[in-house]
Amino acid sequence: MADACCVLANAPGGPSWFVVERGTPGFGHAKPEDKHGIRLSNTAALLLDEVRVDADRLLGGVEGQGLLQAQEVFGYTRLMVAAFGLGAGWEALRRAIEYSKMRVQAGAPLAEKQGYTHKLIAPHAVRLEAARAYTELTAERIDAGEGSLNTEGAIAKYLATEAGNQAADAAIQALGGYGYTREFVVEKIKRDVRITTIYEGTSEIMEMTIGRDRWQLHLKTRGEGYHSQAASWRRCTPPTRRSARRRRRWACTPPRSCWSVPGSAV
Repeated sequence: MADACCVLANAPGGPSWFVVERGTPGFGHAKPEDKHGIRLSNTAALLLDEVRVDADRLLGGVEGQGLLQAQEVFGYTRLMVAAFGLGAGWEALRRAIEYSKMRVQAGAPLAEKQGYTHKLIAPHAVRLEAARAYTELTAERIDAGEGSLNTEGAIAKYLATEAGNQAADAAIQALGGYGYTREFVVEKIKRDVRITTIYEGTSEIMEMTIGRDRWQLHLKTRGEGYHSQAASWRRCTPPTRRSARRRRRWACTPPRSCWSVPGSAV
């Protein structure tokens, strides 16, 4: 369906990105894959047989920059997948909550039974909220010009997509036999959200990326990276008491300096 594709190819100077337009001699695709989920999105292998493109189709104009160029956008693309995971998880959870209100079992709605809500609803709401907070924080930092934040993007994707998958799986269980039928949609959500833990880097690759970066940060700063972050948070305004309602609340929003870990790789 696309008019052009970006293809990473091994040029004499190293891996490089090229723009290849549809209709270019030798460029085609195989039959669409019969996929488990996201079935409205056509997916097919690209076929290249002696394809030739003009030199001006080289992205960036310099060979050998392909892997570096890919690294520069991972923070953005992984946030997009995190949003996909969040949206699917929240929709699955919403449907489970609505069902729990109307399904009466043993004289009371499922929503009033702690064995149901404390296993199939509450834990997933917590995980999704935490993932949403970190995803939005990372997006704000990228918009503020702090770089592509590849590791933070990996953390957001890992949190959100795992949470979305778990919430969708729990929603099927929450609806019982109905959850296994196509009419109630949650089984489709589960099939669709499954891909988010695979593309743009599997969850296992996210774990490796996060662990490697944080270990390098620890070595680079001689263990001071997290101490500096903790010190930044301690400099925030302490909690104050509102005398009218006697409620405690934080009086500050952490400044951007509190968000950054000195020496963090991007």
